[in-house]
Amino acid sequence: MRAISAAELALLCRQRIDADGQQNGLVTSLGTTGGNTAGNITDSELLSYLNLEVPSLWATILQHAPANYGFAIYNVPIQAGVSLYPMPFDFKAPLGVNIALDGSGSNFISIKPFNEHERNMYSYVPASGSYSYLPYTSSRYQIQDNGAIRSMQFIPNIGPGPGNIQIRYQRAAPTLCLTLPVAYATNHAQNVGDLTYSPVTLTNGTQTNMVFMALTAGTTGGTAPTWPTPGTVQDGGVLWACKGPLSCFQTEFDGINGWEMLLVARACTHMGGKQERDNSDLAALEARCIVDFTADVGNYQAADPQCVTPGWGETESGGAFGGGDGLGY
Repeated sequence: MRAISAAELALLCRQRIDADGQQNGLVTSLGTTGGNTAGNITDSELLSYLNLEVPSLWATILQHAPANYGFAIYNVPIQAGVSLYPMPFDFKAPLGVNIALDGSGSNFISIKPFNEHERNMYSYVPASGSYSYLPYTSSRYQIQDNGAIRSMQFIPNIGPGPGNIQIRYQRAAPTLCLTLPVAYATNHAQNVGDLTYSPVTLTNGTQTNMVFMALTAGTTGGTAPTWPTPGTVQDGGVLWACKGPLSCFQTEFDGINGWEMLLVARACTHMGGKQERDNSDLAALEARCIVDFTADVGNYQAADPQCVTPGWGETESGGAFGGGDGLGY
């Protein structure tokens, strides 16, 4: 691990293009970097430039690194008659889905996704009050997005069951911050860019801490923001914007082997554009970073080369020999 703090990344950006304020150094007591007394780019603005570029670098790392990089597990209790389950807010993409065969917590069956044209493939299967292993092996899943929340649908309905659905997934890109968000407080003075979090309960009863950013300076009222979807709400003198789950916010970024320099180059391009600066040198720096990064990231698995992911063979999904689920699919 080669973590670098958001404050240091911001300072590197200011030093790289000699931006006003960087000469004042790291103001750790205030949790900020650079004085900005003479600059036209505040720390909050610079941090937003870095966060604009984090998802791109994160996606590239996930594409080339081993499959378990950025890995997390989400356990969902199986509910009778329920086929649609909300995903955690830091969900990016599925790595695999398991269904528990019993209550031991160690015996699972892996299932595969279904395509849109397969959505009715089990419509003719009669309902059953209990499940044996075969219906589990025939289950499929699909990621769905209604514009506000991502969910996973299963066909056929897989409940009731003896255990959990285990969703193994890649986390969404982290959001960098100078200091971690603090719990919401009433009658509290907020500055633009301040971060707070408060608990949000989903329709299925799952609770998570959601982070909100102050878009205006003011004093909070008495109602903590609690909605889980993008949007804004007025709370006393503060306009809050939903920014994502607390689990995605961090004060450091794992640059692994200096790869965070690509963030610096791209953030500096945003800064230079605002200052009407000639960014040709930054374009050359970014191009060099991409070449170095691409050459390096392919060797992330040093001992053994990565291979093409195998298909669903006879050991997967419990189907007949040659793959499939034993039902002709």
